[in-house]
Amino acid sequence: MKLFGRHKLTDIEKRVLRVGIILLLAATVLALIVVNSSSVGAFAAAVGTGVAPLVYGIVLAYMFNVIMMAFERGLFKPLNKKFAAGKIWNIIRRPLSLFLSLVVLALFLLFVLLFMIPEIIGSIENFITTASETLPENIESFSKWVTNFTERFNISLSLDFLNNLNLDSLINTALENVQSFLESIIGMTVNVASGVATLVTAFIFSLYILFAKEHYIAGISGASYAFLSRSKADRLRSFARLTNKTFYSFIRGQLLECLIIGVLTYIGMLIFQFDYALLIASIIGIMALIPILGAFFGAAVGAFILLLINPVSAFWFLVFIIVLQQLESNLIYPRVVGTSIGLPPIWALFAVTFWGVLFGIPGVLIGTPGTAVIYKIYIESVKKRLTKKGLTETGEEAVQDETPANEQEKSE
Repeated sequence: MKLFGRHKLTDIEKRVLRVGIILLLAATVLALIVVNSSSVGAFAAAVGTGVAPLVYGIVLAYMFNVIMMAFERGLFKPLNKKFAAGKIWNIIRRPLSLFLSLVVLALFLLFVLLFMIPEIIGSIENFITTASETLPENIESFSKWVTNFTERFNISLSLDFLNNLNLDSLINTALENVQSFLESIIGMTVNVASGVATLVTAFIFSLYILFAKEHYIAGISGASYAFLSRSKADRLRSFARLTNKTFYSFIRGQLLECLIIGVLTYIGMLIFQFDYALLIASIIGIMALIPILGAFFGAAVGAFILLLINPVSAFWFLVFIIVLQQLESNLIYPRVVGTSIGLPPIWALFAVTFWGVLFGIPGVLIGTPGTAVIYKIYIESVKKRLTKKGLTETGEEAVQDETPANEQEKSE
């Protein structure tokens, strides 16, 4: 092939020409998007609305899969060994596991609707009434204690701000905030109700995915080997397996963490006769979805609720939560969950704070296992490079080899 009748294009020239054409097309598409931004936005919104049920279905399937695998590979493990060659068992195992998973989910939702929500609403109403009665007495007692303490040790401290507090205004503000919160919950419920069709469609998609997930995974894997080189397809498959394992362990671990810490908190509060056991235990259990910091945030909220009612109970509640956290983190959680996402504590804390600041709770739930995936890929890359250079994972040989040379340079 000749260019303007002069010479054939070399491989480098072909590559440069190909890249130039791609960049030109990309610039053209970008210019069209900028010029027709409103039309493109409407089209993107329409596409998003059409794709949303499938995306939600994939997310639901991934979450349901955690429960389904607990039946299929956990509870049914003895039956899997006994009927390994049985065709009937292999046919009904997946539908039965999925059905039991849906039964568990339905029972949980029924428990929340019939027992937890009415109890929590009653606890909130009771808390507002009790706080309005006990808060003035607690503030007066605290003010007298601080005054006696400062007079005893000759410390000058002004407590006029406590006397100037308008408790009626504070209570009214709290009631207004609770009312606005309830209104937002109602608005959220209306929005969810308006999207029932999307949720139902997503649920149907999730059932199809769970029934034949191996088939879909095999199709995606086959497509990657068909359109990519074998080495790239192998790396993509390894990355997908690592990501799936990490996210699966994270979801399973956090769900168990929420259940364990919530139930233990509720039982402990009943034993020690703390007020608002179900309300505070529910808050701590839900907040435990946030790795590392979630349970402590929930404990702070619970202590604040008890502080407004009875400061002594708030103190002993904090002692109870600290002991429970140590017991759960060091003894129960490792034995129940087993494997973790494999992220060191310092990087887990960084992931929680970083992604939480950027994207809030969804950022924490997605960014934390995502950071674990990046960390594992980085560690494996470091190990491979050190192995190629004949070094250990810490590179100690390199330090030992350089030490004599450095000492020799210093001596010279």
